[in-house]
Amino acid sequence: MNQVEQTCHSEKEGSVLLMTEILNFCRDLQSAVIASKGSQIRAKQSPYDGEIASSRGSATLRSSQ
Repeated sequence: MNQVEQTCHSEKEGSVLLMTEILNFCRDLQSAVIASKGSQIRAKQSPYDGEIASSRGSATLRSSQ
């Protein structure tokens, strides 16, 4: 294998590694976003559920405004 072929080969391997890293990063980012959305939804729901449980009348008034 001559110098040019070696360079091309190592660059190809490098780009594959980079793509893998990018894909892994995107997957981690996606799961982090999903997790944060989940906790936001839970945070939004829990006080509302508490309102409904404490008194249905005030909860319906608040939701209609």
